[in-house]
Amino acid sequence: MSSIQKEIQRIRYDYRLTVWLWLNRKRRFVSFIGRHFDSARRASFIIAALITGWTVTHFGGITFTQDVLSNYLVAAGAMTGGTIAIVFTISFFLLQNTANLYSSQYLEVFIHDWKEKLVYFIVILITIALLGSGLYVGGISSIPETISSSVIFISLILISIVFALIDWQYKNVRLKLNPSNAVNFLEKEGKRFLKRVRYDAQKIAGIIQAKDDTVSEGMALAAAYNRVLQPFIVNLDRQLENLVEIAMKLGDQQEIGTTKRAFTSVHNILVEFFEARKTSSLVLPSGIAFLAVESDSQKFLSHNFERLNKAGEKFIREGKDELATYIIDVYRALANKAQEINFVSQRNENPILDLIVGYLNFYIDNGKRAKNLEVVFQGAQVLGDVAVIAANRGLSTTLHGIQNKLMDVAVYGLSQRQMIVVDHCSVTFLRIIAAIFASTRIYRRVHFDNALKNIADISNHINTLIRAGLLPNDIATRFSLSKGYDEFYTVLASIMNQYNRLTDEQEKGRFRSDLIEFFRELNMSLRLLSEKVKSCDTVLTDSIGRLLFNVNSLIVDLIGNEDFKDDVAELKNRLGWNTHLPSWFAHHAEAFDSGSNPFNTLSDSVAKTGILSAEKLKDKKLVIDAIHSLGSMTDHALDKSTRGYGYDEPRILKKACYLGILALKKGWMDVYAEVVAKILDFEPKYVKKYFSNSPPDIDAERLSPRRDQLHVEVMRWRDDFDHQRLNRVSRVMDDAKEMMYDLISVEDIDWFTFRVWGKWAADSPVNDEIEREIEKQNRTAAVQRLASCISEIVAQKSKRQDCNS
Repeated sequence: MSSIQKEIQRIRYDYRLTVWLWLNRKRRFVSFIGRHFDSARRASFIIAALITGWTVTHFGGITFTQDVLSNYLVAAGAMTGGTIAIVFTISFFLLQNTANLYSSQYLEVFIHDWKEKLVYFIVILITIALLGSGLYVGGISSIPETISSSVIFISLILISIVFALIDWQYKNVRLKLNPSNAVNFLEKEGKRFLKRVRYDAQKIAGIIQAKDDTVSEGMALAAAYNRVLQPFIVNLDRQLENLVEIAMKLGDQQEIGTTKRAFTSVHNILVEFFEARKTSSLVLPSGIAFLAVESDSQKFLSHNFERLNKAGEKFIREGKDELATYIIDVYRALANKAQEINFVSQRNENPILDLIVGYLNFYIDNGKRAKNLEVVFQGAQVLGDVAVIAANRGLSTTLHGIQNKLMDVAVYGLSQRQMIVVDHCSVTFLRIIAAIFASTRIYRRVHFDNALKNIADISNHINTLIRAGLLPNDIATRFSLSKGYDEFYTVLASIMNQYNRLTDEQEKGRFRSDLIEFFRELNMSLRLLSEKVKSCDTVLTDSIGRLLFNVNSLIVDLIGNEDFKDDVAELKNRLGWNTHLPSWFAHHAEAFDSGSNPFNTLSDSVAKTGILSAEKLKDKKLVIDAIHSLGSMTDHALDKSTRGYGYDEPRILKKACYLGILALKKGWMDVYAEVVAKILDFEPKYVKKYFSNSPPDIDAERLSPRRDQLHVEVMRWRDDFDHQRLNRVSRVMDDAKEMMYDLISVEDIDWFTFRVWGKWAADSPVNDEIEREIEKQNRTAAVQRLASCISEIVAQKSKRQDCNS
């Protein structure tokens, strides 16, 4: 680039940068003028009066006679009086148009506020001053020039002040025409009132404690609010009633934003009330329900929650979903604040939070009746948030009730075929389980048992409706069927993260006990689910199969954790139960596709658990449990499979062969013997099912599948073993076969096939060793036969001798 081009480029850059900077300066200047235009306009009135006064006195002061000044002042006073009368009359008519929006109780206070009264007062004083000055000047005999100049200056300044005040009044009138300002006014009045009540309560509590120093501060404050200040709380209730009324009127006028602002004001005042009663609330016996409790603020809060529900019901009925769901947001915010209230009685209950939940439930029921999905969905979200709060605060009764309500919402979602609601409820139950384990203040076992049962019930309901044809068997429904188990891994991760954060040994011990009980309850809920769904080849069992292996992997890790050394026996019991659990799904299924991916995932979870038990735990019993479970699933497949190809059953039992290969490699002959027993039991049944009706003149070697199909499957795996092991993308498949690549070699497979079937590959690396083993076995057999013959000859010889004697 030449120097001229560089210079042109620099000039172009400087020009554009300068234009941009000046443009921003202009924008800032215009913005500044816009923000301060009203003040500048009023100041200009006074400046104009000063300039006019100086001009008049400088160029014509000597001509101001006594009569001229007197008439001028009287005329100025009359003008200001007439102007203020006209302006304030117009202001009154403008405000009268908005009178139907405000409550009559606060209309006078809001419209005739201190600003308007101040303007009236000052303008009237100025008018009186001008008229009085005119009379005074008219009554004196002469007036000095300096006095007349001062009168001109002061009168013009006073007139400019009048117009500035009128301008200010005009702005106030415009602001009052905006409904949001009325809302702001009522909110400020409510907060100011509460601030005064809190101040009075502190003073009264101090008097109570001065009389009886045994009374705690919280009890003294509670007495002050409930005995002395109760009438003032009623006044606050009326203010909130006015706010709700304004909000509903604004809603009728389609003022969506301002209506929301009004309900926000209701929330803000109630939050201030919660803050005032944060340390002085009482738990009292309920006057309605036996053994129930309520807050000493029950009546006040009930009135306001009823108003919120009434407004929300109106919005639901009119189809104003944005406003209807905003009521739910108000409940959410109030619940977050209510959790901070500490009751004087120190009971592990929060009646105010329970009250919020109760009215929220009523509101959700309104949404159900109106079939408003958005209200029900967002209401369920808030219930989930409150459930987490209840778990963190140790509010057992509250949490139990919320779980039952969430289950009702899930059933409603199913009845309306709104699977998004059902999915959210399933995920919420998972959130509750995580929150239960995150809390140190709640009895966990009751609540995670309930949550697990609810997740299983949702899956069972969906499965039943699909079978009955009441729900479509599409991808969305199938996704909902397994939603609760698909995302279960997040709960497991959350639980372990929480345990790792604990430092107190006693709390860690309680956590370990609860975690082991959680594994038991999970197993029981899945066991009951297997009896109800009666299937093992759906997307649900696919998710359960993956979940079981995740749980089993966690249990294996915990067994190796030093913190759980005293719980190893219990953990192994849970692991054994989980290992057998997939076979229960096959047991209760009436018929199933044994070659389906879900059933394969289910059986694979057993095989992978057995591999982990062998490699990480070195536990023969757990490996045998896995072998028995796979054998049972194979038997059920032989009896109930809807596919008649004959390949599925051998492929299921092949996974038990994985464990047999490992056992043979480790020298666990008792475990190996279990695999052999399963094979010997399987093969006659397999032949009977698939080959009992085969024509006798057909060559069995040319059939597919073959009579020895299990051996064929193992040999095919063996032939591809090295290729797949070397060319695989690690852990992509994440199945039992993938795990075996890192644990065994081709030689181990050859030894297994040799010992089970007496067959091995011709190119086996251990061919020579196998032949030597055969030769050794033959010699041993020959020696045994010779010894048997000698023993028989000796026995016969002894017998003849006995006969001769």
